[in-house]
Amino acid sequence: MNISDWQAKHQTIKLFNQRVSFIDSVVGDKVVLVIHGFGMSSFDYHKVIDELKLSYRLMIPDLIGFGFSSKPTNFYFSFIEQAQMLLRLLEEHNIKEVAIMAQGFGASILCEILSIINAGFSDLKVSKIWLLNLSLSVELSPNMEAQGQILKYINAGFMKMVSSFEMFKKCIRLNFCDANAISEEALKTSWELLLLNDGLKTLNFINYWGVEILQSSNRWLDAIKNTNAPIEIIWGMDKSSGDIDTPERINHFLTVEKTHLIADCGYFPMFEKPSIFIDILKGV
Repeated sequence: MNISDWQAKHQTIKLFNQRVSFIDSVVGDKVVLVIHGFGMSSFDYHKVIDELKLSYRLMIPDLIGFGFSSKPTNFYFSFIEQAQMLLRLLEEHNIKEVAIMAQGFGASILCEILSIINAGFSDLKVSKIWLLNLSLSVELSPNMEAQGQILKYINAGFMKMVSSFEMFKKCIRLNFCDANAISEEALKTSWELLLLNDGLKTLNFINYWGVEILQSSNRWLDAIKNTNAPIEIIWGMDKSSGDIDTPERINHFLTVEKTHLIADCGYFPMFEKPSIFIDILKGV
């Protein structure tokens, strides 16, 4: 799917003086809010949307700084601002109850949303949570030094990845068990979404996000530990996923209803194993 075809599927709304681009499948009583990972976008889910919208109303925004949404290059847009933006997006659509799926960086935003709810500043009800690869990987690291090492590795990886399209393709494919699971066209669309509106400049704030994670980890972990929403894990378990230990850490820390470990699958289970991913979401 090329970038023009993908943009045609999006809606746009202006919130807090920022342009938020999002997918809304509109129909369905059960709403699933999907929060993508750092450097990515709603495009990560393009293989599963058509099937999942038969069971759920999907809300898949491009976070500020990514995809078709605003990409501020002269100020830092924090986790709490991202969380407030998503809460306002749901309010604007009169959505009072959601299930939330989050991956990596998106899980930190999820925890910020839960923190806002737990503090009594939002009446949103979270009915279920799905955590995908790299979710809480930094937060559940054994100590500050380990957290810092993970963030340093992530930062270096992103800076290398965005140096050119050829390097981007190489780095992304390393996150797949089967490098052929992502097509050249999909790689080109993902790259163009990063470049759009000077998007690479927003990655200059990656160190700010790292600092915020280090400062807020304990608060976020308290927030997700205190939620009443049932939690499931969906995790690609090939070495290419970059982290196969965190599901066990999550299970030790939280009461997890189900853990779905997908063999021969890297960081993007919705991309590499879409049929299995869809069956998990549908409870098959």
